[in-house]
Amino acid sequence: MEVKKVGVVGLGLMGHGIAQIAAMSGYEVIGRDVTEEICQQALRQIKSGRFGLEKLAEKGKIAKNEIDEILNRITTTTDLETVARDVDIIIEAIPEKVQLKQELFEKLDEIASNKTIFATNTSSIMISRIAEKVGSDRKKKFIGTHFFSPAQVMKLVEITPGGCTTKETIDIVSKFIKSLNKTPVVLKKDCPGFVTTRSHMAFFLEAVRCLEEGLATPEEIDTMIRLGFNYPMGLLDLADVIGLDTLYEIAEYLYSETGNPMWKPPNTLKTLVLSGNLGKKTGKGFYDYKKEGV
Repeated sequence: MEVKKVGVVGLGLMGHGIAQIAAMSGYEVIGRDVTEEICQQALRQIKSGRFGLEKLAEKGKIAKNEIDEILNRITTTTDLETVARDVDIIIEAIPEKVQLKQELFEKLDEIASNKTIFATNTSSIMISRIAEKVGSDRKKKFIGTHFFSPAQVMKLVEITPGGCTTKETIDIVSKFIKSLNKTPVVLKKDCPGFVTTRSHMAFFLEAVRCLEEGLATPEEIDTMIRLGFNYPMGLLDLADVIGLDTLYEIAEYLYSETGNPMWKPPNTLKTLVLSGNLGKKTGKGFYDYKKEGV
């Protein structure tokens, strides 16, 4: 089977980026989210956002006359049946909550064609856990495709098979990812957090513990990370962009799955989340974005 038509469920930060790169690579894309307002916001981001088509045209990455052509390949809907009806692959990019993802795929399994591959953009939850409620045949076509933010820029896609995923599915999805001008790396087996999230979370949580111990300020920690490791962003700055609630949920999941204390969220992170200070999206996290110049 060859992927020709792509469905994306969840058009937020990751989903709209995935929809954009698929359309840029020549695929017909159907995006779905729960409200028309979110769908329209996604289309605006694809056209005019920081990593949108107009910015790419300004930088000479695409021709200006390609913008409308790419946008015309994308349709949006709030109807789950529409996005699942006749696509070759459905990529899920909804919040990092096990139950939400399971319920979504259970519904999709009842609607989608038997040929359709199910892919989850989870960054931490075991693929086999998410696929738990779909049929046995669909489990063979269930896979993890972990894109990185921003999807329009980042080259890596971490591919994780579930316990039942077939080699054929892995090969089809790997070829599809390469067609998006991305580099797929296929893990040998399923596990909580995979490779990249485990590595990043270990580094991030230790940075929070350093802050908690009073070893340095957020600014100083991020300066050391950037200059010492040549990272484009500091770990705490990046955490505010990702969303502290998302990172907290990932840490809680890893801790509950493994029992390893290294994944237990530090109190500083927990307090910020419980206080509603989730990063840039709320105006405050490790940094206060309501202050002038931040």
